This record gives sequence, structure tokens and C-alpha cells, in this order.
Amino acid sequence: VFPYHPIDLAEALNFRRMKSFSDGPPYQNSHLPEVVIKSICCDLLSALEHLHSNHILHRDVKPGNLYITKEGRVELGDFGLAKVIPIESEALDALETNNDFCSGDINVTTGLCTLQYRPPELLLGGNGIVSDAGTNRGALDIWSAACVISEILTLSGPLFPAQSVLDQLSRIFHILGTPNEMNWPEVSKLPDWNKVTFEKQSGSGLEEVMGKGILGSELVSSMLSLDPKKRPSAHQCLQTFNHFLKDDAERMQGYDSVVKTLIPPLLLADDPIYFNKHSANLHDSL
Repeated sequence: VFPYHPIDLAEALNFRRMKSFSDGPPYQNSHLPEVVIKSICCDLLSALEHLHSNHILHRDVKPGNLYITKEGRVELGDFGLAKVIPIESEALDALETNNDFCSGDINVTTGLCTLQYRPPELLLGGNGIVSDAGTNRGALDIWSAACVISEILTLSGPLFPAQSVLDQLSRIFHILGTPNEMNWPEVSKLPDWNKVTFEKQSGSGLEEVMGKGILGSELVSSMLSLDPKKRPSAHQCLQTFNHFLKDDAERMQGYDSVVKTLIPPLLLADDPIYFNKHSANLHDSL
């Protein structure tokens, strides 16, 4: 059970896009302030670090499952698809042998993670659990988080806006390149790898859709490694924002900026604390 929050990130980004475009030509004023981007990224990655350190996969990270509180914090919700990750290799072997989820009796390709945020290992019929001890077993969530971060960086909608599994794979490979046993050694072991042949291509690169030198693009690139074993952990991703995390004043500024930037004032008009703090802006919007 979660407390009521005024808006989720998907609705907030749509609000921001419409508000920005009304202020001028598309893309002219559409980027979020840097402090807002850092605040959202830190909240999202901190949530995943907590889950993964407690051996839990969320398995449906997307803007619609990220709730913005009236204080400007972002909280991860909807654990309907969450699953415990085995801790020891022996337990993992038993899970892969006996559990329906891993044995293929449940269709994980269509049943897990919203399509636009689904990693390639799931799209190719895998179960999303990285089996080697010592690797990042939260790699599935890291891919989804990277797709979310790309949206808050560009404000241009989903990075891979496909309508089907094959379309999703094609869009991923168009940008990141077609996988092979050199850049993803275990790709040929995935159940659906040999069912469809994709044109070999090196990929156009993330710059094509995200722009050159954009804040956080290097982090997103590492999180979107085709090989799940090469993706950084949530803890490693957080190191990118180490200075921001330690600066309490900047953190509070970030939360305040998230409220001002992403929550429509009318949704907070009945909140006395918010009203007293932002009465002038509220009066203009009303």
C-alpha cells in the first residue's frame, strides 16, 4: 500500500512537454533543468540499489510506476511483477531447474516488463536472471531505468517506441547494433535467438536520438549494454551523482525544482504548505 501522490512521472513528463512547447517552438525550451534530472536519477537508482541489495528484481520499471510526491521525491511503486533473486549459485540452479518462471512454462517474453522498457534478453525469450555469481543480477531493471533516464534527458517520449517484440528488437539493434558472440557471448543461447534473422549492422548510436554531449548520455550508454553482464549495477550508477548525493542543499533544491517543474500547480492547490510557498505562481495559474 502506498500513500497518495499527485502525479506519476509519465503524466508529469507529458505535462512538461505540453507546457514547454506552448512557451516556444518544439525542443527550444523542452529540456529539464540539470538539478531536476539529477534528483530523479538519484531517487530511481537509490530505489533499485535498495531492491537489488535485498535480492529483489522489480521487473517493470517505467515512468508510469514512478510516483512523484508533493515534496518532489520520486518513489518506485507497483511490485506486481517483482521477484526474489536467488542468492547462492546452488539456489539459482534449483530455481532454473524447478521454477515455472525459469523453465519456460510461463511466457516471460510477453508477460514481463512493459514493451518499450523491456531489455533484449527478455525480448529474445530469456528470463532476465543473470546466473553467474558476482555479476549484476539487477541488469534487467538497469536497462529499464536507462530507458526512463533517456526520456527525462530528451523529453521526446520512449527511446524505443515499438508496437511489437520484433519491432522493439529492430529499433534497439538499429541504434545499438546487432548482437553477436563477440559483443554478447551468450546471445546464441537465448531461446528465440535463432527464430528470426536480423540484418547485421553496427548501429547508428545513441547520439542520433539523444543528441551529442547531453548530460548523462555516457551513463545511459553503459546501462544500455546489450550484454546484461556488462551493465553497471545500480550502486555503480549512483557514483555518477556522488557529489549531488552528499550535498544536502542541492538535494533539497532538486526536490523543490521537481515540484515546480513537473507537478501541475492545480494538483497542489489544496495543499496549505505548498500554497503558502508558491501562492504567486498558483494565483497566475488559476
